[in-house]
Amino acid sequence: MLFRPSAFFIRLITYIIMYKVIFFDLDDTLWDFQANAKVAMNSLFLSSSLQNLFPSFESFYSKYQEVNHELWRLYSLGEVTKDKLMIDRFLIPLTDAGKKDPLLAKSLGDEYLNILSQQKILVDNCIDILELLKPKYRLAIVSNGFKEVQYNKLTRSGILHYFEKIILSDEIGYNKPNPQFFFEALKQMNVAPNDAVVVGDNYETDVVGAINSNIDAIFFNRYPETDVFYPKATHIIEDLSQLKPLFL
Repeated sequence: MLFRPSAFFIRLITYIIMYKVIFFDLDDTLWDFQANAKVAMNSLFLSSSLQNLFPSFESFYSKYQEVNHELWRLYSLGEVTKDKLMIDRFLIPLTDAGKKDPLLAKSLGDEYLNILSQQKILVDNCIDILELLKPKYRLAIVSNGFKEVQYNKLTRSGILHYFEKIILSDEIGYNKPNPQFFFEALKQMNVAPNDAVVVGDNYETDVVGAINSNIDAIFFNRYPETDVFYPKATHIIEDLSQLKPLFL
């Protein structure tokens, strides 16, 4: 009987054979940004007496998240500067609460980054999958996060040593999803596009950005929604443990 391998089987073999480098996004792909950010923000809320301006932590944090999400979207597109993002994500909620104080907003922003960089909650199965991949692949971080905190996050959470390179938009001058970011990442790792793959939780910045740069991309869909499709993703996972059959 003639064996006809399925398309999925062929794809698995292709993954295992072709990739030399795996580029990982950091925030909410390996380092649990949502969990760590909430811990850090709650600490900031209490230490800075923000309860005098907002009725509850949740009311403050909800407004902050709304503003921060939009500013990060604009930052990724190069439409706002890093400094504006860092100040306005606090200034806008403060202004809405009746206290328009740019100096306080900057102070809150600086302290938040300091507290945030000390947190070390990792996404489930992060260490396990890095332990399995490290002996067989060259690993690198590709992140739009700020250099002031990304190295500390990696160090404090105990995963820095897994990565050959830490490639930050802050340091190279381009943000994901700009193809120039991915071209620079390939250059730093001295690898061809078809020998690399990107793993990330943001469909637009990680997946679409990589695919538009001729690099395969695995979408880490941590919070799947029904009837939402991601046609450009080379593959989709919902847990880091699902990388194992793709690479090992």
